Amino acid sequence: MKIWNLPVTEYRPFVEIEEKHPVVVLTSEPAWTAVSPHLTHLNIIQKIEVHHATLNHWDDLQSPISELQSPYVFYAVGGGLVADAAKYLDVKLHKPLVCLPTALSVDAFLTWASGYRHNGCVYYLETKPPDQLIIDLNILAA
Repeated sequence: MKIWNLPVTEYRPFVEIEEKHPVVVLTSEPAWTAVSPHLTHLNIIQKIEVHHATLNHWDDLQSPISELQSPYVFYAVGGGLVADAAKYLDVKLHKPLVCLPTALSVDAFLTWASGYRHNGCVYYLETKPPDQLIIDLNILAA
C-alpha cells in the first residue's frame, strides 16, 4: 500500500504568485472568467479548457500540449474536473503541477486519484497529488 504525500500548500493571493517557467493552464470557462484578472503576470503559453471527465477527452487534450518544446509548468485553475484532468495529464507528461482551486467543495486538490466517467459510472484512476496547492482565500470567498 502506498501513502501519498500531500501537496505543498500556500495561502496567498493569486496575484502574488511568482513563476519562473512558462505556464500551461488547464481550466474551465467559469473558473477562468473569475480568476484570469489575477493571473495576468504569468507567462501563459497555452490555455486549455476541460469540458468532460472522460479519459477520451483527457487524451485529446494531451495532443496540443505534447507538441510544446519548452519546459513548462501545469496550472490547474478551477474545481475538481480541472484538477482531475490536470493530474491525469501530469502523470503522462511529467511536468510540475500547481493547483489553484476556485472552490473547496471537492478533494481533488489533495488526492492521488482522478475521477472519470464511463457508461454513467464514476471510476477512479491512480494518478498523483499536485506538487503545489495555492489557496487564495479572497477568491474562494467570492
